Amino acid sequence: MCERVNMSDWEGKENIGGVFYGSCWCEVSCLLTYAEIPGVWFLADTGEAMVMDHVEVAVTDAGDSWRLSLSNPTDFPAEVKVYIEKRTDFVKPWSPCAMDDCRIISVDGRGGAELLIEKNR
Repeated sequence: MCERVNMSDWEGKENIGGVFYGSCWCEVSCLLTYAEIPGVWFLADTGEAMVMDHVEVAVTDAGDSWRLSLSNPTDFPAEVKVYIEKRTDFVKPWSPCAMDDCRIISVDGRGGAELLIEKNR
């Protein structure tokens, strides 16, 4: 992965369209995004869901639980990290390893999956 593509022949005609070898800031950015941001952030006490992945989420009240219906509008399978907390947890920052405890839900391309989450967990 590289932020620069050589679109001219200033480094020689054989290098047109090429990229230089080596690590770049965009690799680190992708790794940190995966490590620090969930695909779905869900608040178990209010039923709010924030989606930061290529999936769609519908939340319904299922009595003592919330039902999350995930759908994947893409042609590709998805492994979605679901981070669950309460609004009252906002007073403390996430730990550096908070995403390690996420539920991981597999959703086929053009498919769906459901997840039950206990209220006020």
